[in-house]
Amino acid sequence: MFLRLTLFGWAVFFSALGFDDAFAQACTCAQPAITVTPRPGQTAPRNTHVWVEVPPALADAAVTLRGGGPVELKRYGGGAARVIEVVPKAPLAAHAKVDVLIGNEVVGQIVVGDATDETPPRWDGLVTGEVSQGLTTGCGAGEPFVTFGLGKRADDATPTAGLRYAVWVVEAGKPVDYDKPPTTVVSASGDRLVLGHESRCLPANLDLPATLAVGVRVLDFAGNAGEPSEADVTVRRNQGLAK
Repeated sequence: MFLRLTLFGWAVFFSALGFDDAFAQACTCAQPAITVTPRPGQTAPRNTHVWVEVPPALADAAVTLRGGGPVELKRYGGGAARVIEVVPKAPLAAHAKVDVLIGNEVVGQIVVGDATDETPPRWDGLVTGEVSQGLTTGCGAGEPFVTFGLGKRADDATPTAGLRYAVWVVEAGKPVDYDKPPTTVVSASGDRLVLGHESRCLPANLDLPATLAVGVRVLDFAGNAGEPSEADVTVRRNQGLAK
């Protein structure tokens, strides 16, 4: 399965006396948290990977699994979001509850099932796409972002809400090399995959250049990757438009 979308959009930046202050008062966000996937209520296969989303200050943090044995750490991220992928070097014990630690602090816990998972997820890829100039109401960040609609996806061991998406970003017109590490790994919001900075309640997960090519593969808990889907994106910026 291979689908290419070509997207065009305008990013408009506003400047007006007092606008930024009013904009800031329009939204109240919860404090950003460290998030761990698999999440509570989700059962992981014995060969699960663990994804820990952290702020940039913790991008180089040491993450360990209490009771999980030695691990390899892989680090991704663009924008203000950073992701640490924790890969156990041996399958975890069946039915174990494994604490995830940053330093000496427990930041999450995963519950392990009784089987391993070697089957990649199935999906229909990126089926729609739109470039937004940025939202200037509510909690919108007022910055450009790209929204992809996700096609049907399924996995034998990972619930749809637990799937993650490895994103490769290259220069427009260049091929994507999937043998290289992804630029970042992100989660979806329902059937939407957002790249950039949609909301001030969430960190920007990618710094969007004016033009780019994007390759995406869906990942299950065990790190098995589905087929790639690609899009060409152009973000056109108009500077200094007054409001």
